[in-house]
Amino acid sequence: MSSTVSITSWRADHIPNFGGMRSLSQAADFTTPRRGAGRRTSRLGFSLVEIVLAIGIVSFALLGMMGLVSVSFQSERSSASDTDLAALTQQVFSSLRSLPFTNLSDTNFFFDADGSLATSSAGAVYECAVTLAADPSLPASFKIPAASFKNARLQFTWPVSAVIRPNTNVFLGGIANYGN
Repeated sequence: MSSTVSITSWRADHIPNFGGMRSLSQAADFTTPRRGAGRRTSRLGFSLVEIVLAIGIVSFALLGMMGLVSVSFQSERSSASDTDLAALTQQVFSSLRSLPFTNLSDTNFFFDADGSLATSSAGAVYECAVTLAADPSLPASFKIPAASFKNARLQFTWPVSAVIRPNTNVFLGGIANYGN
């Protein structure tokens, strides 16, 4: 249902109040100050201050997350390096155990980027310096003479091509002669 009001039915004392304005033209003029102009009226949208604050908060959160991404990449590289070194350590101990016990001596091993044993430092990425030492203080539970056991210290450094090798990792182990 719609109601219509004819202009002739308006009287001067029934002119609507336009927010305290006296006329319709004054109500349409948004530059004219009104009573209660200090009051906040409901508006749609956000103010510039609210937008700037929101951008600041989001930027601060993103900055913190970017720091975590950097740490994550560094951790991933370290983890990959540790995995490679574990495989190389296994190869070195396997090579040492394949030699006769009396022929064991300090030596160096070189490995290329694929983890394959290299014959020299040319083209090698990893170097493993092996230091062997007898251990006269074996626990009684070992049941072998001290002369039949050697401590092995494997020191990996990389990259071989660097003058000062920034990466070093040390592994300790033992090699025993069981009379074979």
